[in-house]
Amino acid sequence: MPIDATDIIIPFASAFAGAYFAYQFNTCSENRKHNEENFKQFNVLLNQINVIWMALLNYKIVYLTKVEKLLLEDEQKAVKETIHPPDVIFQADIEQNIFLAKYNFQFLLLLSEIEKQSLLTQNIIHLCQQQFSENNTWVTLPYDKVKSSIETFKATKNFVDKVLVYLLLLREKLLECKNRYFRFLYLDNRDIWVNHNFNYLIPDISQFSEVTNLSESIENSWVKPYRLIDYLKLYKDKLCFKFSSFFNFIGIRNK
Repeated sequence: MPIDATDIIIPFASAFAGAYFAYQFNTCSENRKHNEENFKQFNVLLNQINVIWMALLNYKIVYLTKVEKLLLEDEQKAVKETIHPPDVIFQADIEQNIFLAKYNFQFLLLLSEIEKQSLLTQNIIHLCQQQFSENNTWVTLPYDKVKSSIETFKATKNFVDKVLVYLLLLREKLLECKNRYFRFLYLDNRDIWVNHNFNYLIPDISQFSEVTNLSESIENSWVKPYRLIDYLKLYKDKLCFKFSSFFNFIGIRNK
């Protein structure tokens, strides 16, 4: 008795389709889980940025601006001003933030650079405080010590400004990343946007050519996000390939 091909093809195709859709469902669930975990780390990173951002701004408002004004009035008094140094070291934590590379590989370079610059800034802040504390042991400082202290102060201000600009760049690029890839998840833009009341404290990014160059590199390195039409085309190609392989297999068996 001849065997009807449909008796073989239909059960086989049904089993194949069931397995395929179960696989796709599991894949989608896993992808969503990974996206949610990545987004949690996204928020952790933002919180770390905000903590260091505010520490640097407070240091600039409370201390650097005060000393800057005093330098115009009394240099001897200005270079004796001290304050408890803030903790401004940024932990890049590349292992936890590696997921950002699939959106823009330049993120890892930016994170590493901020960590390096924040460490240098922390060191020079401590150096400035140490030098100014030692100045307090003098009734009248010699000219060379005043000059050296002013140079240290200017270097400290420059490092603080550079880290602020780097953090601003990171915040802006994270917002762009959020708008490109995380639209389906909630993030209040206020978590990223800079309070405009502090605009006068933020230096122009063009003052730091290395930051400007990195900003341009990041802008040219975004991974193209898949749209719905892209996914449909991809799945169509996969299905065509699978069905083509299946029919080729049937053709070989029927020979």
